[in-house]
Amino acid sequence: MAAPAVSDQLNGMLLATAENDHYSALCEFTNKQFERRFSSDLEQFYPLILSYWTNNQIQASVGFRAAKDGPLFLEQYLDQPAELLLNADRKSIVEIGGFAALNRAAALPLMRAAADSLQQLGFTTAVCAANRPIRSCLKKLGIELAEIGVANPELVGESRASWGSYYKSDPKVIAGDIAAGVAAMGSLLGTSN
Repeated sequence: MAAPAVSDQLNGMLLATAENDHYSALCEFTNKQFERRFSSDLEQFYPLILSYWTNNQIQASVGFRAAKDGPLFLEQYLDQPAELLLNADRKSIVEIGGFAALNRAAALPLMRAAADSLQQLGFTTAVCAANRPIRSCLKKLGIELAEIGVANPELVGESRASWGSYYKSDPKVIAGDIAAGVAAMGSLLGTSN
């Protein structure tokens, strides 16, 4: 997805990297949503952020990091690299995180677009540290999840304080098959465009 010019009306999905004009606004949006929900002050953001906009306003965003590009944030919680736990090619794994939405109505279109985008980019397995509400939402969508670890705050070092009360929301490290997720959401939400 190409980034629109700043003067263009933003509606729909936007995929941004740090080089994109909208990337800093997306990081700020994510941080504000986490601050509102968890009293956190995030210090790190994903290199790729997918966002959902209506009338030039960010409604929801989620970050991605390809495992082939280096260590995943959630690997701090694991005893071994993700590809060994999942018995998968590291190039096929993508980390999802920093999910933020103004409301549930904004969350579903973004989740659907994220799954479709990751599949189109060639990833087969998604991993994330998901708290109880996110896991519940994914299960309601019919997405099968495998728990591969616990997000232990003791393992994030000095950045622990910046996460506020996030760790009280019971985050677990989970993995899922992207194609199965696309199919499950397609059955529930209809075929994507």
